[in-house]
Formats: sequence, structure tokens, C-alpha cells
Amino acid sequence: MSATALTEYNNARITRYLQSIGKECFVTYFFLFDNFKLSTKDIIEQMKKDGRNFTDKSYRSRINKARSIIKAGKSRDALINVSNSRVPEYVRDQARQLAKGAT
Repeated sequence: MSATALTEYNNARITRYLQSIGKECFVTYFFLFDNFKLSTKDIIEQMKKDGRNFTDKSYRSRINKARSIIKAGKSRDALINVSNSRVPEYVRDQARQLAKGAT
């Protein structure tokens, strides 16, 4: 696979994962997703405290996809994707700020 094809594949995967996670969710919980000392259960509990109402399967899927992006070293690309998306301005601003420090 060429470098261009690999980049397009990764960008397509990032876009697809962000759609599954929810761009606002990815940004809001970025620090939790990025903290691998926290268990999936810990993150689910925090999301529930914040009033998120997903099925257990949906919580796990969102967390696994977010952590997959982070483990692949694509946090910055994902955050830039969000900052260039049609999401509320505060989400774009937060994504830009997070992207400055992300790898």
C-alpha cells in the first residue's frame, strides 16, 4: 500500500470512528479516553454522571474507538478533523486547543 493510500485509509478510518463516537463526545472526554490508567468502567461511570445516556454496548464502542485513535498516534489528526467540522463553535475551539498539545 502506498503512503498516500495509507494516509487516505487512516483519514477515512478516523472520520468513520469520529462519526461513531460523536465528535463532541470525543473532544469532551478526550482526557479520559487518553488516560489508560482509567478502566472502561471508570469512563462509563463519569459519562453517566454527566448525563450521557447510551447503551452499555454503545459506551464501550465509543471508548474503544476513541482509544484506538489515540493508540494509533492519530489524536492530533482527529482533533484537527473535529476543529474543521460542522460542530458547535465551542467544540471546534476546544478541539483546536487540545490539538496543540496532542501527538
